[in-house]
Amino acid sequence: MEYQKTKKQSSSNRKGRTIVSMILSFLIAVTLTMAALLGSLRLGFLNEKMIVRSLNVKDYYGVVCDDFYERVEDLSIPLGIPKSALEGIVDTNSMYNDIRASLEASLTGQTYQPDTGKLRTKLKENVENYAKSREIELGEAQQTVLNTYLEQAADQYVRATKIPFIEYYGRIHGFAEKVITVGILGCIVFAVLAGFVLFRMYIWKHHAMRYLVYSTLASGLMIGLVPAYLLLVQDYRRLVIEPEYLYQFMVTYVTNGLLIFEGFAIGFFGIAALLLLRIASLRRRLIKNSRG
Repeated sequence: MEYQKTKKQSSSNRKGRTIVSMILSFLIAVTLTMAALLGSLRLGFLNEKMIVRSLNVKDYYGVVCDDFYERVEDLSIPLGIPKSALEGIVDTNSMYNDIRASLEASLTGQTYQPDTGKLRTKLKENVENYAKSREIELGEAQQTVLNTYLEQAADQYVRATKIPFIEYYGRIHGFAEKVITVGILGCIVFAVLAGFVLFRMYIWKHHAMRYLVYSTLASGLMIGLVPAYLLLVQDYRRLVIEPEYLYQFMVTYVTNGLLIFEGFAIGFFGIAALLLLRIASLRRRLIKNSRG
């Protein structure tokens, strides 16, 4: 009778421990997923280097320069200004430097205004030389039109050197970085404490490791499934973004960000595999010792 009572109590304790272990395993999975989510955002979408690397896709700077010339040419056609008058007003190196300066300023929440003085001077000189070669006299009315044209060309250059959403990035980056850092640390501390409690509940540590395997596998699935789906389906490539160079930048930026999520998912699966190997090793050792 006493034996049955002890056996029943032992079974009840084992069930209770299993339930607590499953709850702890679930909480660890959630906190690890949250930490990975925040880490992915910081290393991916909120990473300055990621933005710069995305700008290098398909010669972004050269394409921007070509697009600028096309827009100024569109402004020139109604005025009868030939394409030859646009030669040398801007070079790729100057635009590269201004885009990078604008990017760096935006990332720190500041505003950068490129110097368009040389552009105006060169373009005005080219137009006046063209008019002189055609014996066209520029009166007061023509000078007014020319000045408006120069302003429009300068505005197109300023527009070309800016990346539309980066200014919003600069505004939220500082605050988001602090929140993310605190969030990651909080999640890690909680996961470590939950893991410590889990290990204290078991004499044979491989039993506790089994629940950590569940946690890491669940975290890998939660952090990796949606990005994997998006990378396979690539619905974000259907976004209508103009001009083309900005579209290419955004597609590369999103793709790189999603790959960071997949990196964390692979990391969790790797940890789960290592834990399984460790569990197998501990079980073999216990079996060997029991036989010995």
